[in-house]
Amino acid sequence: MAPLLHARSAESHVFHAFPYMEANIRKTIVAALKTAALALLTLLGSSCGGGNPVVSSSTIAPSVTTDTFSSLLSAAGTAFRLITPTTAGTVSVALVSAGPPSTIVLGLGVGIRTGTSGGCSLTVSTNAAAGDASEISLPVDPGTYCVGVYDVGNIGSTPVSFSLRITHP
Repeated sequence: MAPLLHARSAESHVFHAFPYMEANIRKTIVAALKTAALALLTLLGSSCGGGNPVVSSSTIAPSVTTDTFSSLLSAAGTAFRLITPTTAGTVSVALVSAGPPSTIVLGLGVGIRTGTSGGCSLTVSTNAAAGDASEISLPVDPGTYCVGVYDVGNIGSTPVSFSLRITHP
């Protein structure tokens, strides 16, 4: 009978050792999961206010096109140029030079194209003397717009030269 007891003891010993090993592995896995969860919560918590998380982002500024529109304007005349912004942004128009005389006041405007013949319906306009500052600046969506200059009653029998600076996206 002794050998039978010995076999039982060995069998018992193996079965008792296995649950012990299984418990150690389970404890190790649980500890690793707790550590990973704590690290994740710490990372998420630091980005939810209170701290100063480092966030990297880049903003691509839309490209700006600058056009010069120069010509002659006669009494009661108008002159228009079409522009086509490709993205939303700001259109700015400046009467850079005009004359003679250099103090002459002309009408400036920005509007929408009418028809296919190149007509223009101004939606924003102002009277301006030559200078380097933008007289008109307004937000636009992508599309086709017209920029115009016109006589407000100040041009005599001699045509007046002008130069506009137009910036748009």
